[in-house]
Amino acid sequence: MPLTLYDMCGDKNVPDVLRDSISAAKWAKTAAEAAAESEIVITALPRPEHVSAAFEAESGILEGLQKDAVWIEHSTTDFRNTIRVKEMVEAKGAHAIEAPLTGGMQILREGKMVSLVGADPKVFEGRVASLVALSAPRLVRCGEFGHATIIKIWSNILCAVHDAHIGEVLCVCKKAGLDMKLVFDAMRVSSGNSFCWETEVPLVLRGEYDPNFTAEMMAKDISLG
Repeated sequence: MPLTLYDMCGDKNVPDVLRDSISAAKWAKTAAEAAAESEIVITALPRPEHVSAAFEAESGILEGLQKDAVWIEHSTTDFRNTIRVKEMVEAKGAHAIEAPLTGGMQILREGKMVSLVGADPKVFEGRVASLVALSAPRLVRCGEFGHATIIKIWSNILCAVHDAHIGEVLCVCKKAGLDMKLVFDAMRVSSGNSFCWETEVPLVLRGEYDPNFTAEMMAKDISLG
């Protein structure tokens, strides 16, 4: 089945580097139209209220969702709201899979994202798993629907804790006059190493502070926790 896309802003949010790869896709005028033309519906939205609106608003996904279709939820969102939307999807005779993505933008650009999957294996295995693996080749089965969302939220909270203390470490070492490259290398092979240390400290040492993931979004995840 051909790819159908929908965004409230049309193709405005498509990065230039991706435009050629989706040139053959059809752009739907509404979320309902996109769902009506799709056997598999994927959402990846910032906040729980955005997921709710995408499904329940006029001309939303629920209006066009086909019987036996599969909804894949990539959003990092609220546990209870995800369950609520799942129940609405199943009431339409469709299936739901939660598959929040983790790893950060650097990992995404390298094609090494991880998907935390909560789903009935009978629904997920096969073509759906193969589809998810195109963007997230590492799949971690997290049990029943809802569990993956909890793991993803608390993974982000741990990341926030690491980042806060990384800032303290870098400031102390800098003020002490240490060579920062040496600090990075030494910590990387010590018990204090972490994913955040390995992926984010090199950016800081190069003077790159583009967050890719904002403090506002981190505050959202902490509140969901």
